[in-house]
Amino acid sequence: KIMDGRGDFNIVRPSKFFQPAGDTFGEDYFFAGPQIAKREGNSTWQPPTDGRPLLYVSLGTMRNNWSEFYHMLFEAVKDMKINVLCAIGNILKEEKFGAIPKNVTLMPFVPQLEVLSHASYFLTHAGMGSAMETLSFGVPCVCVPTQGEQVANAMRLVEIGVASDCLMKERLSVETLRGALEKLMADSTYTKNAQFYANKMKLDGGAEAAAEKIVDFVNKTLKTHKNK
Repeated sequence: KIMDGRGDFNIVRPSKFFQPAGDTFGEDYFFAGPQIAKREGNSTWQPPTDGRPLLYVSLGTMRNNWSEFYHMLFEAVKDMKINVLCAIGNILKEEKFGAIPKNVTLMPFVPQLEVLSHASYFLTHAGMGSAMETLSFGVPCVCVPTQGEQVANAMRLVEIGVASDCLMKERLSVETLRGALEKLMADSTYTKNAQFYANKMKLDGGAEAAAEKIVDFVNKTLKTHKNK
């Protein structure tokens, strides 16, 4: 348990299906689903036009200084008929990697929501934000968590059939990366599951539904106090 807190009424941003044992929560919890708004940026990224699937790779913004991971990734994907876009942050530099496969593009940062709207697959650290975004866009994934809560998110993505594997650091190798990606790409069930949950999340209601629930709660609370 990382944080603990409970009020008389509680709004939860993830979707209920993503919460383990979500159906056991009472009416004092409202699962609004993620609120994903358009982000402004000045990226020059353009989607590939060669017809090959796009694999988007991001380890997030806090622990992306992991050059060994990218070397393993390059070896794993170099012969795959896909385009690979890696967001590597501003610490690692492209020129320090040496030879980079022709199907791989490195950028410090990318417009993640725009990229996910074009991506076929996502290799993610499974932070809650990225987990909700890959589900929102219906993009199946492989998870490489780098810290505690990401492991729980990754395992849940595997459990609901959206991720083909959760690769902990001790399991990570060229072979396991390649195997997880090949499994993801060979089985369309992962994509179908991701798209199913994307549609399911649209029914959560988001910020508007959460606001309505807050107003209802306040009105009921005021009425209760008034009648005492």
